[in-house]
Amino acid sequence: MRADLLKHTGYPNHKEIYDIKAQIPRMTYILQGGGYGDVKDFYEIEGISRDMAKMMALPSYFDRTLGLGQWHSLRTFINDKKNKFPKWKDIDTKGEQYNEMKALWYGAFETCWNHLRGLLAPIGSEIFLWTSVWEQLIIWEAREKLGITLLNVYDGFYCDDINAKEDIEKTARETSLKVRELYMEGAKHR
Repeated sequence: MRADLLKHTGYPNHKEIYDIKAQIPRMTYILQGGGYGDVKDFYEIEGISRDMAKMMALPSYFDRTLGLGQWHSLRTFINDKKNKFPKWKDIDTKGEQYNEMKALWYGAFETCWNHLRGLLAPIGSEIFLWTSVWEQLIIWEAREKLGITLLNVYDGFYCDDINAKEDIEKTARETSLKVRELYMEGAKHR
């Protein structure tokens, strides 16, 4: 679908060349003093598959309590039509098997919650402002300093120069520090 959109908007040769992995926890971590590469993968959590950790990450970030996060994430997961875990699709939500799976889910969610919140303190929906600023700075710097036209979809960057990946990653690292400076400057006025 993205290829069709790129073609339709006049950028048929653009391909995704860079993706900011785990952008929300990564930017939060950076805003709170961490470095871009300090944590290779925020979704690498012992005892949980990366796919499961990724599904649990946003509820772990945005819910106010562990219990609400567990409940919301489980409900969303069960109702997801694209569920990657087929055992859940036709489960009787009143049966013993459901209660066993729910206990496993809640345990995994608590592990994810503790992992992420051990690395950072969520700042709520304000994170979307800062990730947007970051994306725009990356696009601006790529154009002004590298002469590259980037397109941005969520945390992915598209370009017609497939050799620009390292330059874009370097730009992402550098601009993350500029975003932290802006964040800290704003904190002085709050």
